[in-house]
Amino acid sequence: MRLHRGPGEGIPALLVLHDAGAQGAGASWQPFLDRWPGASVAPDLPGHGGSEPAVGGKYLPADAALAGLEVVSETGLGQPPPVVLGHGWGGYGAELLAGGGRACALVLVDGLGGPWITEEQLARDQAQWLRDVLEDPEATRWPERLPDPVLAHGFPSVWEPQFTASRRGAIKVPLLAIETLRSPTPAAQRADRAAAFGGPHRVVELDTHGTDGALDEIATAVLGWLDGSPDR
Repeated sequence: MRLHRGPGEGIPALLVLHDAGAQGAGASWQPFLDRWPGASVAPDLPGHGGSEPAVGGKYLPADAALAGLEVVSETGLGQPPPVVLGHGWGGYGAELLAGGGRACALVLVDGLGGPWITEEQLARDQAQWLRDVLEDPEATRWPERLPDPVLAHGFPSVWEPQFTASRRGAIKVPLLAIETLRSPTPAAQRADRAAAFGGPHRVVELDTHGTDGALDEIATAVLGWLDGSPDR
């Protein structure tokens, strides 16, 4: 866990939830934390960096939210609620925190989700994910390295449109969605997906291949958004 104390007073704290399988875990977001004017933290999620694998080796997309709750409790950054940034699958956990009143603002980096699928396709995707994991020898034994190799397979899709829209409609805090060239969200759907959230929203498109080398640009977009109008 990397806690950064910026010099700013009256600035909301920042919690960053990295993507599943991220090689650098929370440490990869340190340049972003260094630019944050207030307190900030980017924990290593279970099975990454300095964090032990999940008990029993089973991971869920919601693990990021639980890890976030734990770290803000340990650091005292939960009151008042922080800005929560989620990257990739970390965005799912960030949404859960925002929906539970644990965020004052939400930032999703490539976190609007993959292509929409039906309930039938959900079941097929879960089965395909399981087959892929079982065919990967590294993923089926206790991890000899971190991040846990099973996390390289991500998670089965959760992107059923009605369930997602219902969850997002309950999130009333301001949203900034930052989309890079590696986003799994179809470009034509990004504006509508952001509009499904219950609060003010903005979408920023970056001409970068993911977050590598783009954290300064992402930080500029987030800080500029927070410094904008009251409704952002």
